[in-house]
Amino acid sequence: MTGRAGRAGEAGPAEEGGWAECGPGQAGVASRGVDQALDLVRKRGATAQLCVLRDGKVVLDRAVGCGHGALFWIFSASKPFVALLVHLLAQRGELVLDDRVARYWPGFGQRGKELITIRQVLQHRSGLAVACSAALDALARGGELGGARVLDAATIEQARQPSSDGETDRFLGLPIRWSQGFQLGGPVPDPGAPRPMGRLSSPQAFGHNGSNCCIAWADPAHRLVFVYLIDRLETGPEGARHLGSVSDAITAACS
Repeated sequence: MTGRAGRAGEAGPAEEGGWAECGPGQAGVASRGVDQALDLVRKRGATAQLCVLRDGKVVLDRAVGCGHGALFWIFSASKPFVALLVHLLAQRGELVLDDRVARYWPGFGQRGKELITIRQVLQHRSGLAVACSAALDALARGGELGGARVLDAATIEQARQPSSDGETDRFLGLPIRWSQGFQLGGPVPDPGAPRPMGRLSSPQAFGHNGSNCCIAWADPAHRLVFVYLIDRLETGPEGARHLGSVSDAITAACS
């Protein structure tokens, strides 16, 4: 089944390689929330793509102002994919997360970085500036992708284990909940702080913001996967608030 046709300048689900959408109600998602999220995306006036899955069903796969094959900068939203490869190597016994980075990359061990461990890099605690839907869906569903096991459930659980609980990140200057390679959802000590995954995200939500212009997250508590890419880069908090508003529109539709 294909979903509702997109507006002018908007690629619908069956166009240019997009996924076929189910009706929102078939995934237990209220149509009004999907419409609200799309309205927020359109009003932003930027080229964008938005993809939402629930229970593995494609609720939304829209491209606004571009085709589904358009390319976007995703910045730090790519970090979890590198982190997952690191966790996969640890699962295979090819590295240990508490080893020093310099053991595997000798050139790294210079200028005060000699003692930094792989785990510290994953936790965004090394002092260094350390999307997408299919991969996140696999993680949210226990590590299987297309019927094949990619990661053990225990490996995924370790990757999602919190390493901080909303303290101010010294590099970013914002309160962020971190795990071993992911940013986490849920509340933070400062209720006024922008929450790119949305204020309705559960503490189990995991993913990563990319310079406030793109984000990918999965929330097992709401059985959701959400990927939103935009071509507008902003330096202030408004971008993060916009990501959070679109995220909340979708999460609220599942409550």
